[in-house]
Amino acid sequence: MASSMIDLSQADRLHAERFQNITLHCLERGVLLLTIDRPKVLNALNSDTLLEIEQALDCVINDVDARVLLVTGGGEKAFVA
Repeated sequence: MASSMIDLSQADRLHAERFQNITLHCLERGVLLLTIDRPKVLNALNSDTLLEIEQALDCVINDVDARVLLVTGGGEKAFVA
């Protein structure tokens, strides 16, 4: 993978350090996956989750290689509540 502001290892490190309710992963160069990961509460969007999404979007916006951001919800029952 060519150098990027967010590569897989950096996204994983950001998740471990900053995110409790979402994950952000680089699937391949230019393609990022943001998962709202609160399946026990049907991925409900509380203030903490919205703040984490905003922080993740800031990272994506600043990634010069980012071309696609896929957004999904964890679990099998709901995208978000």
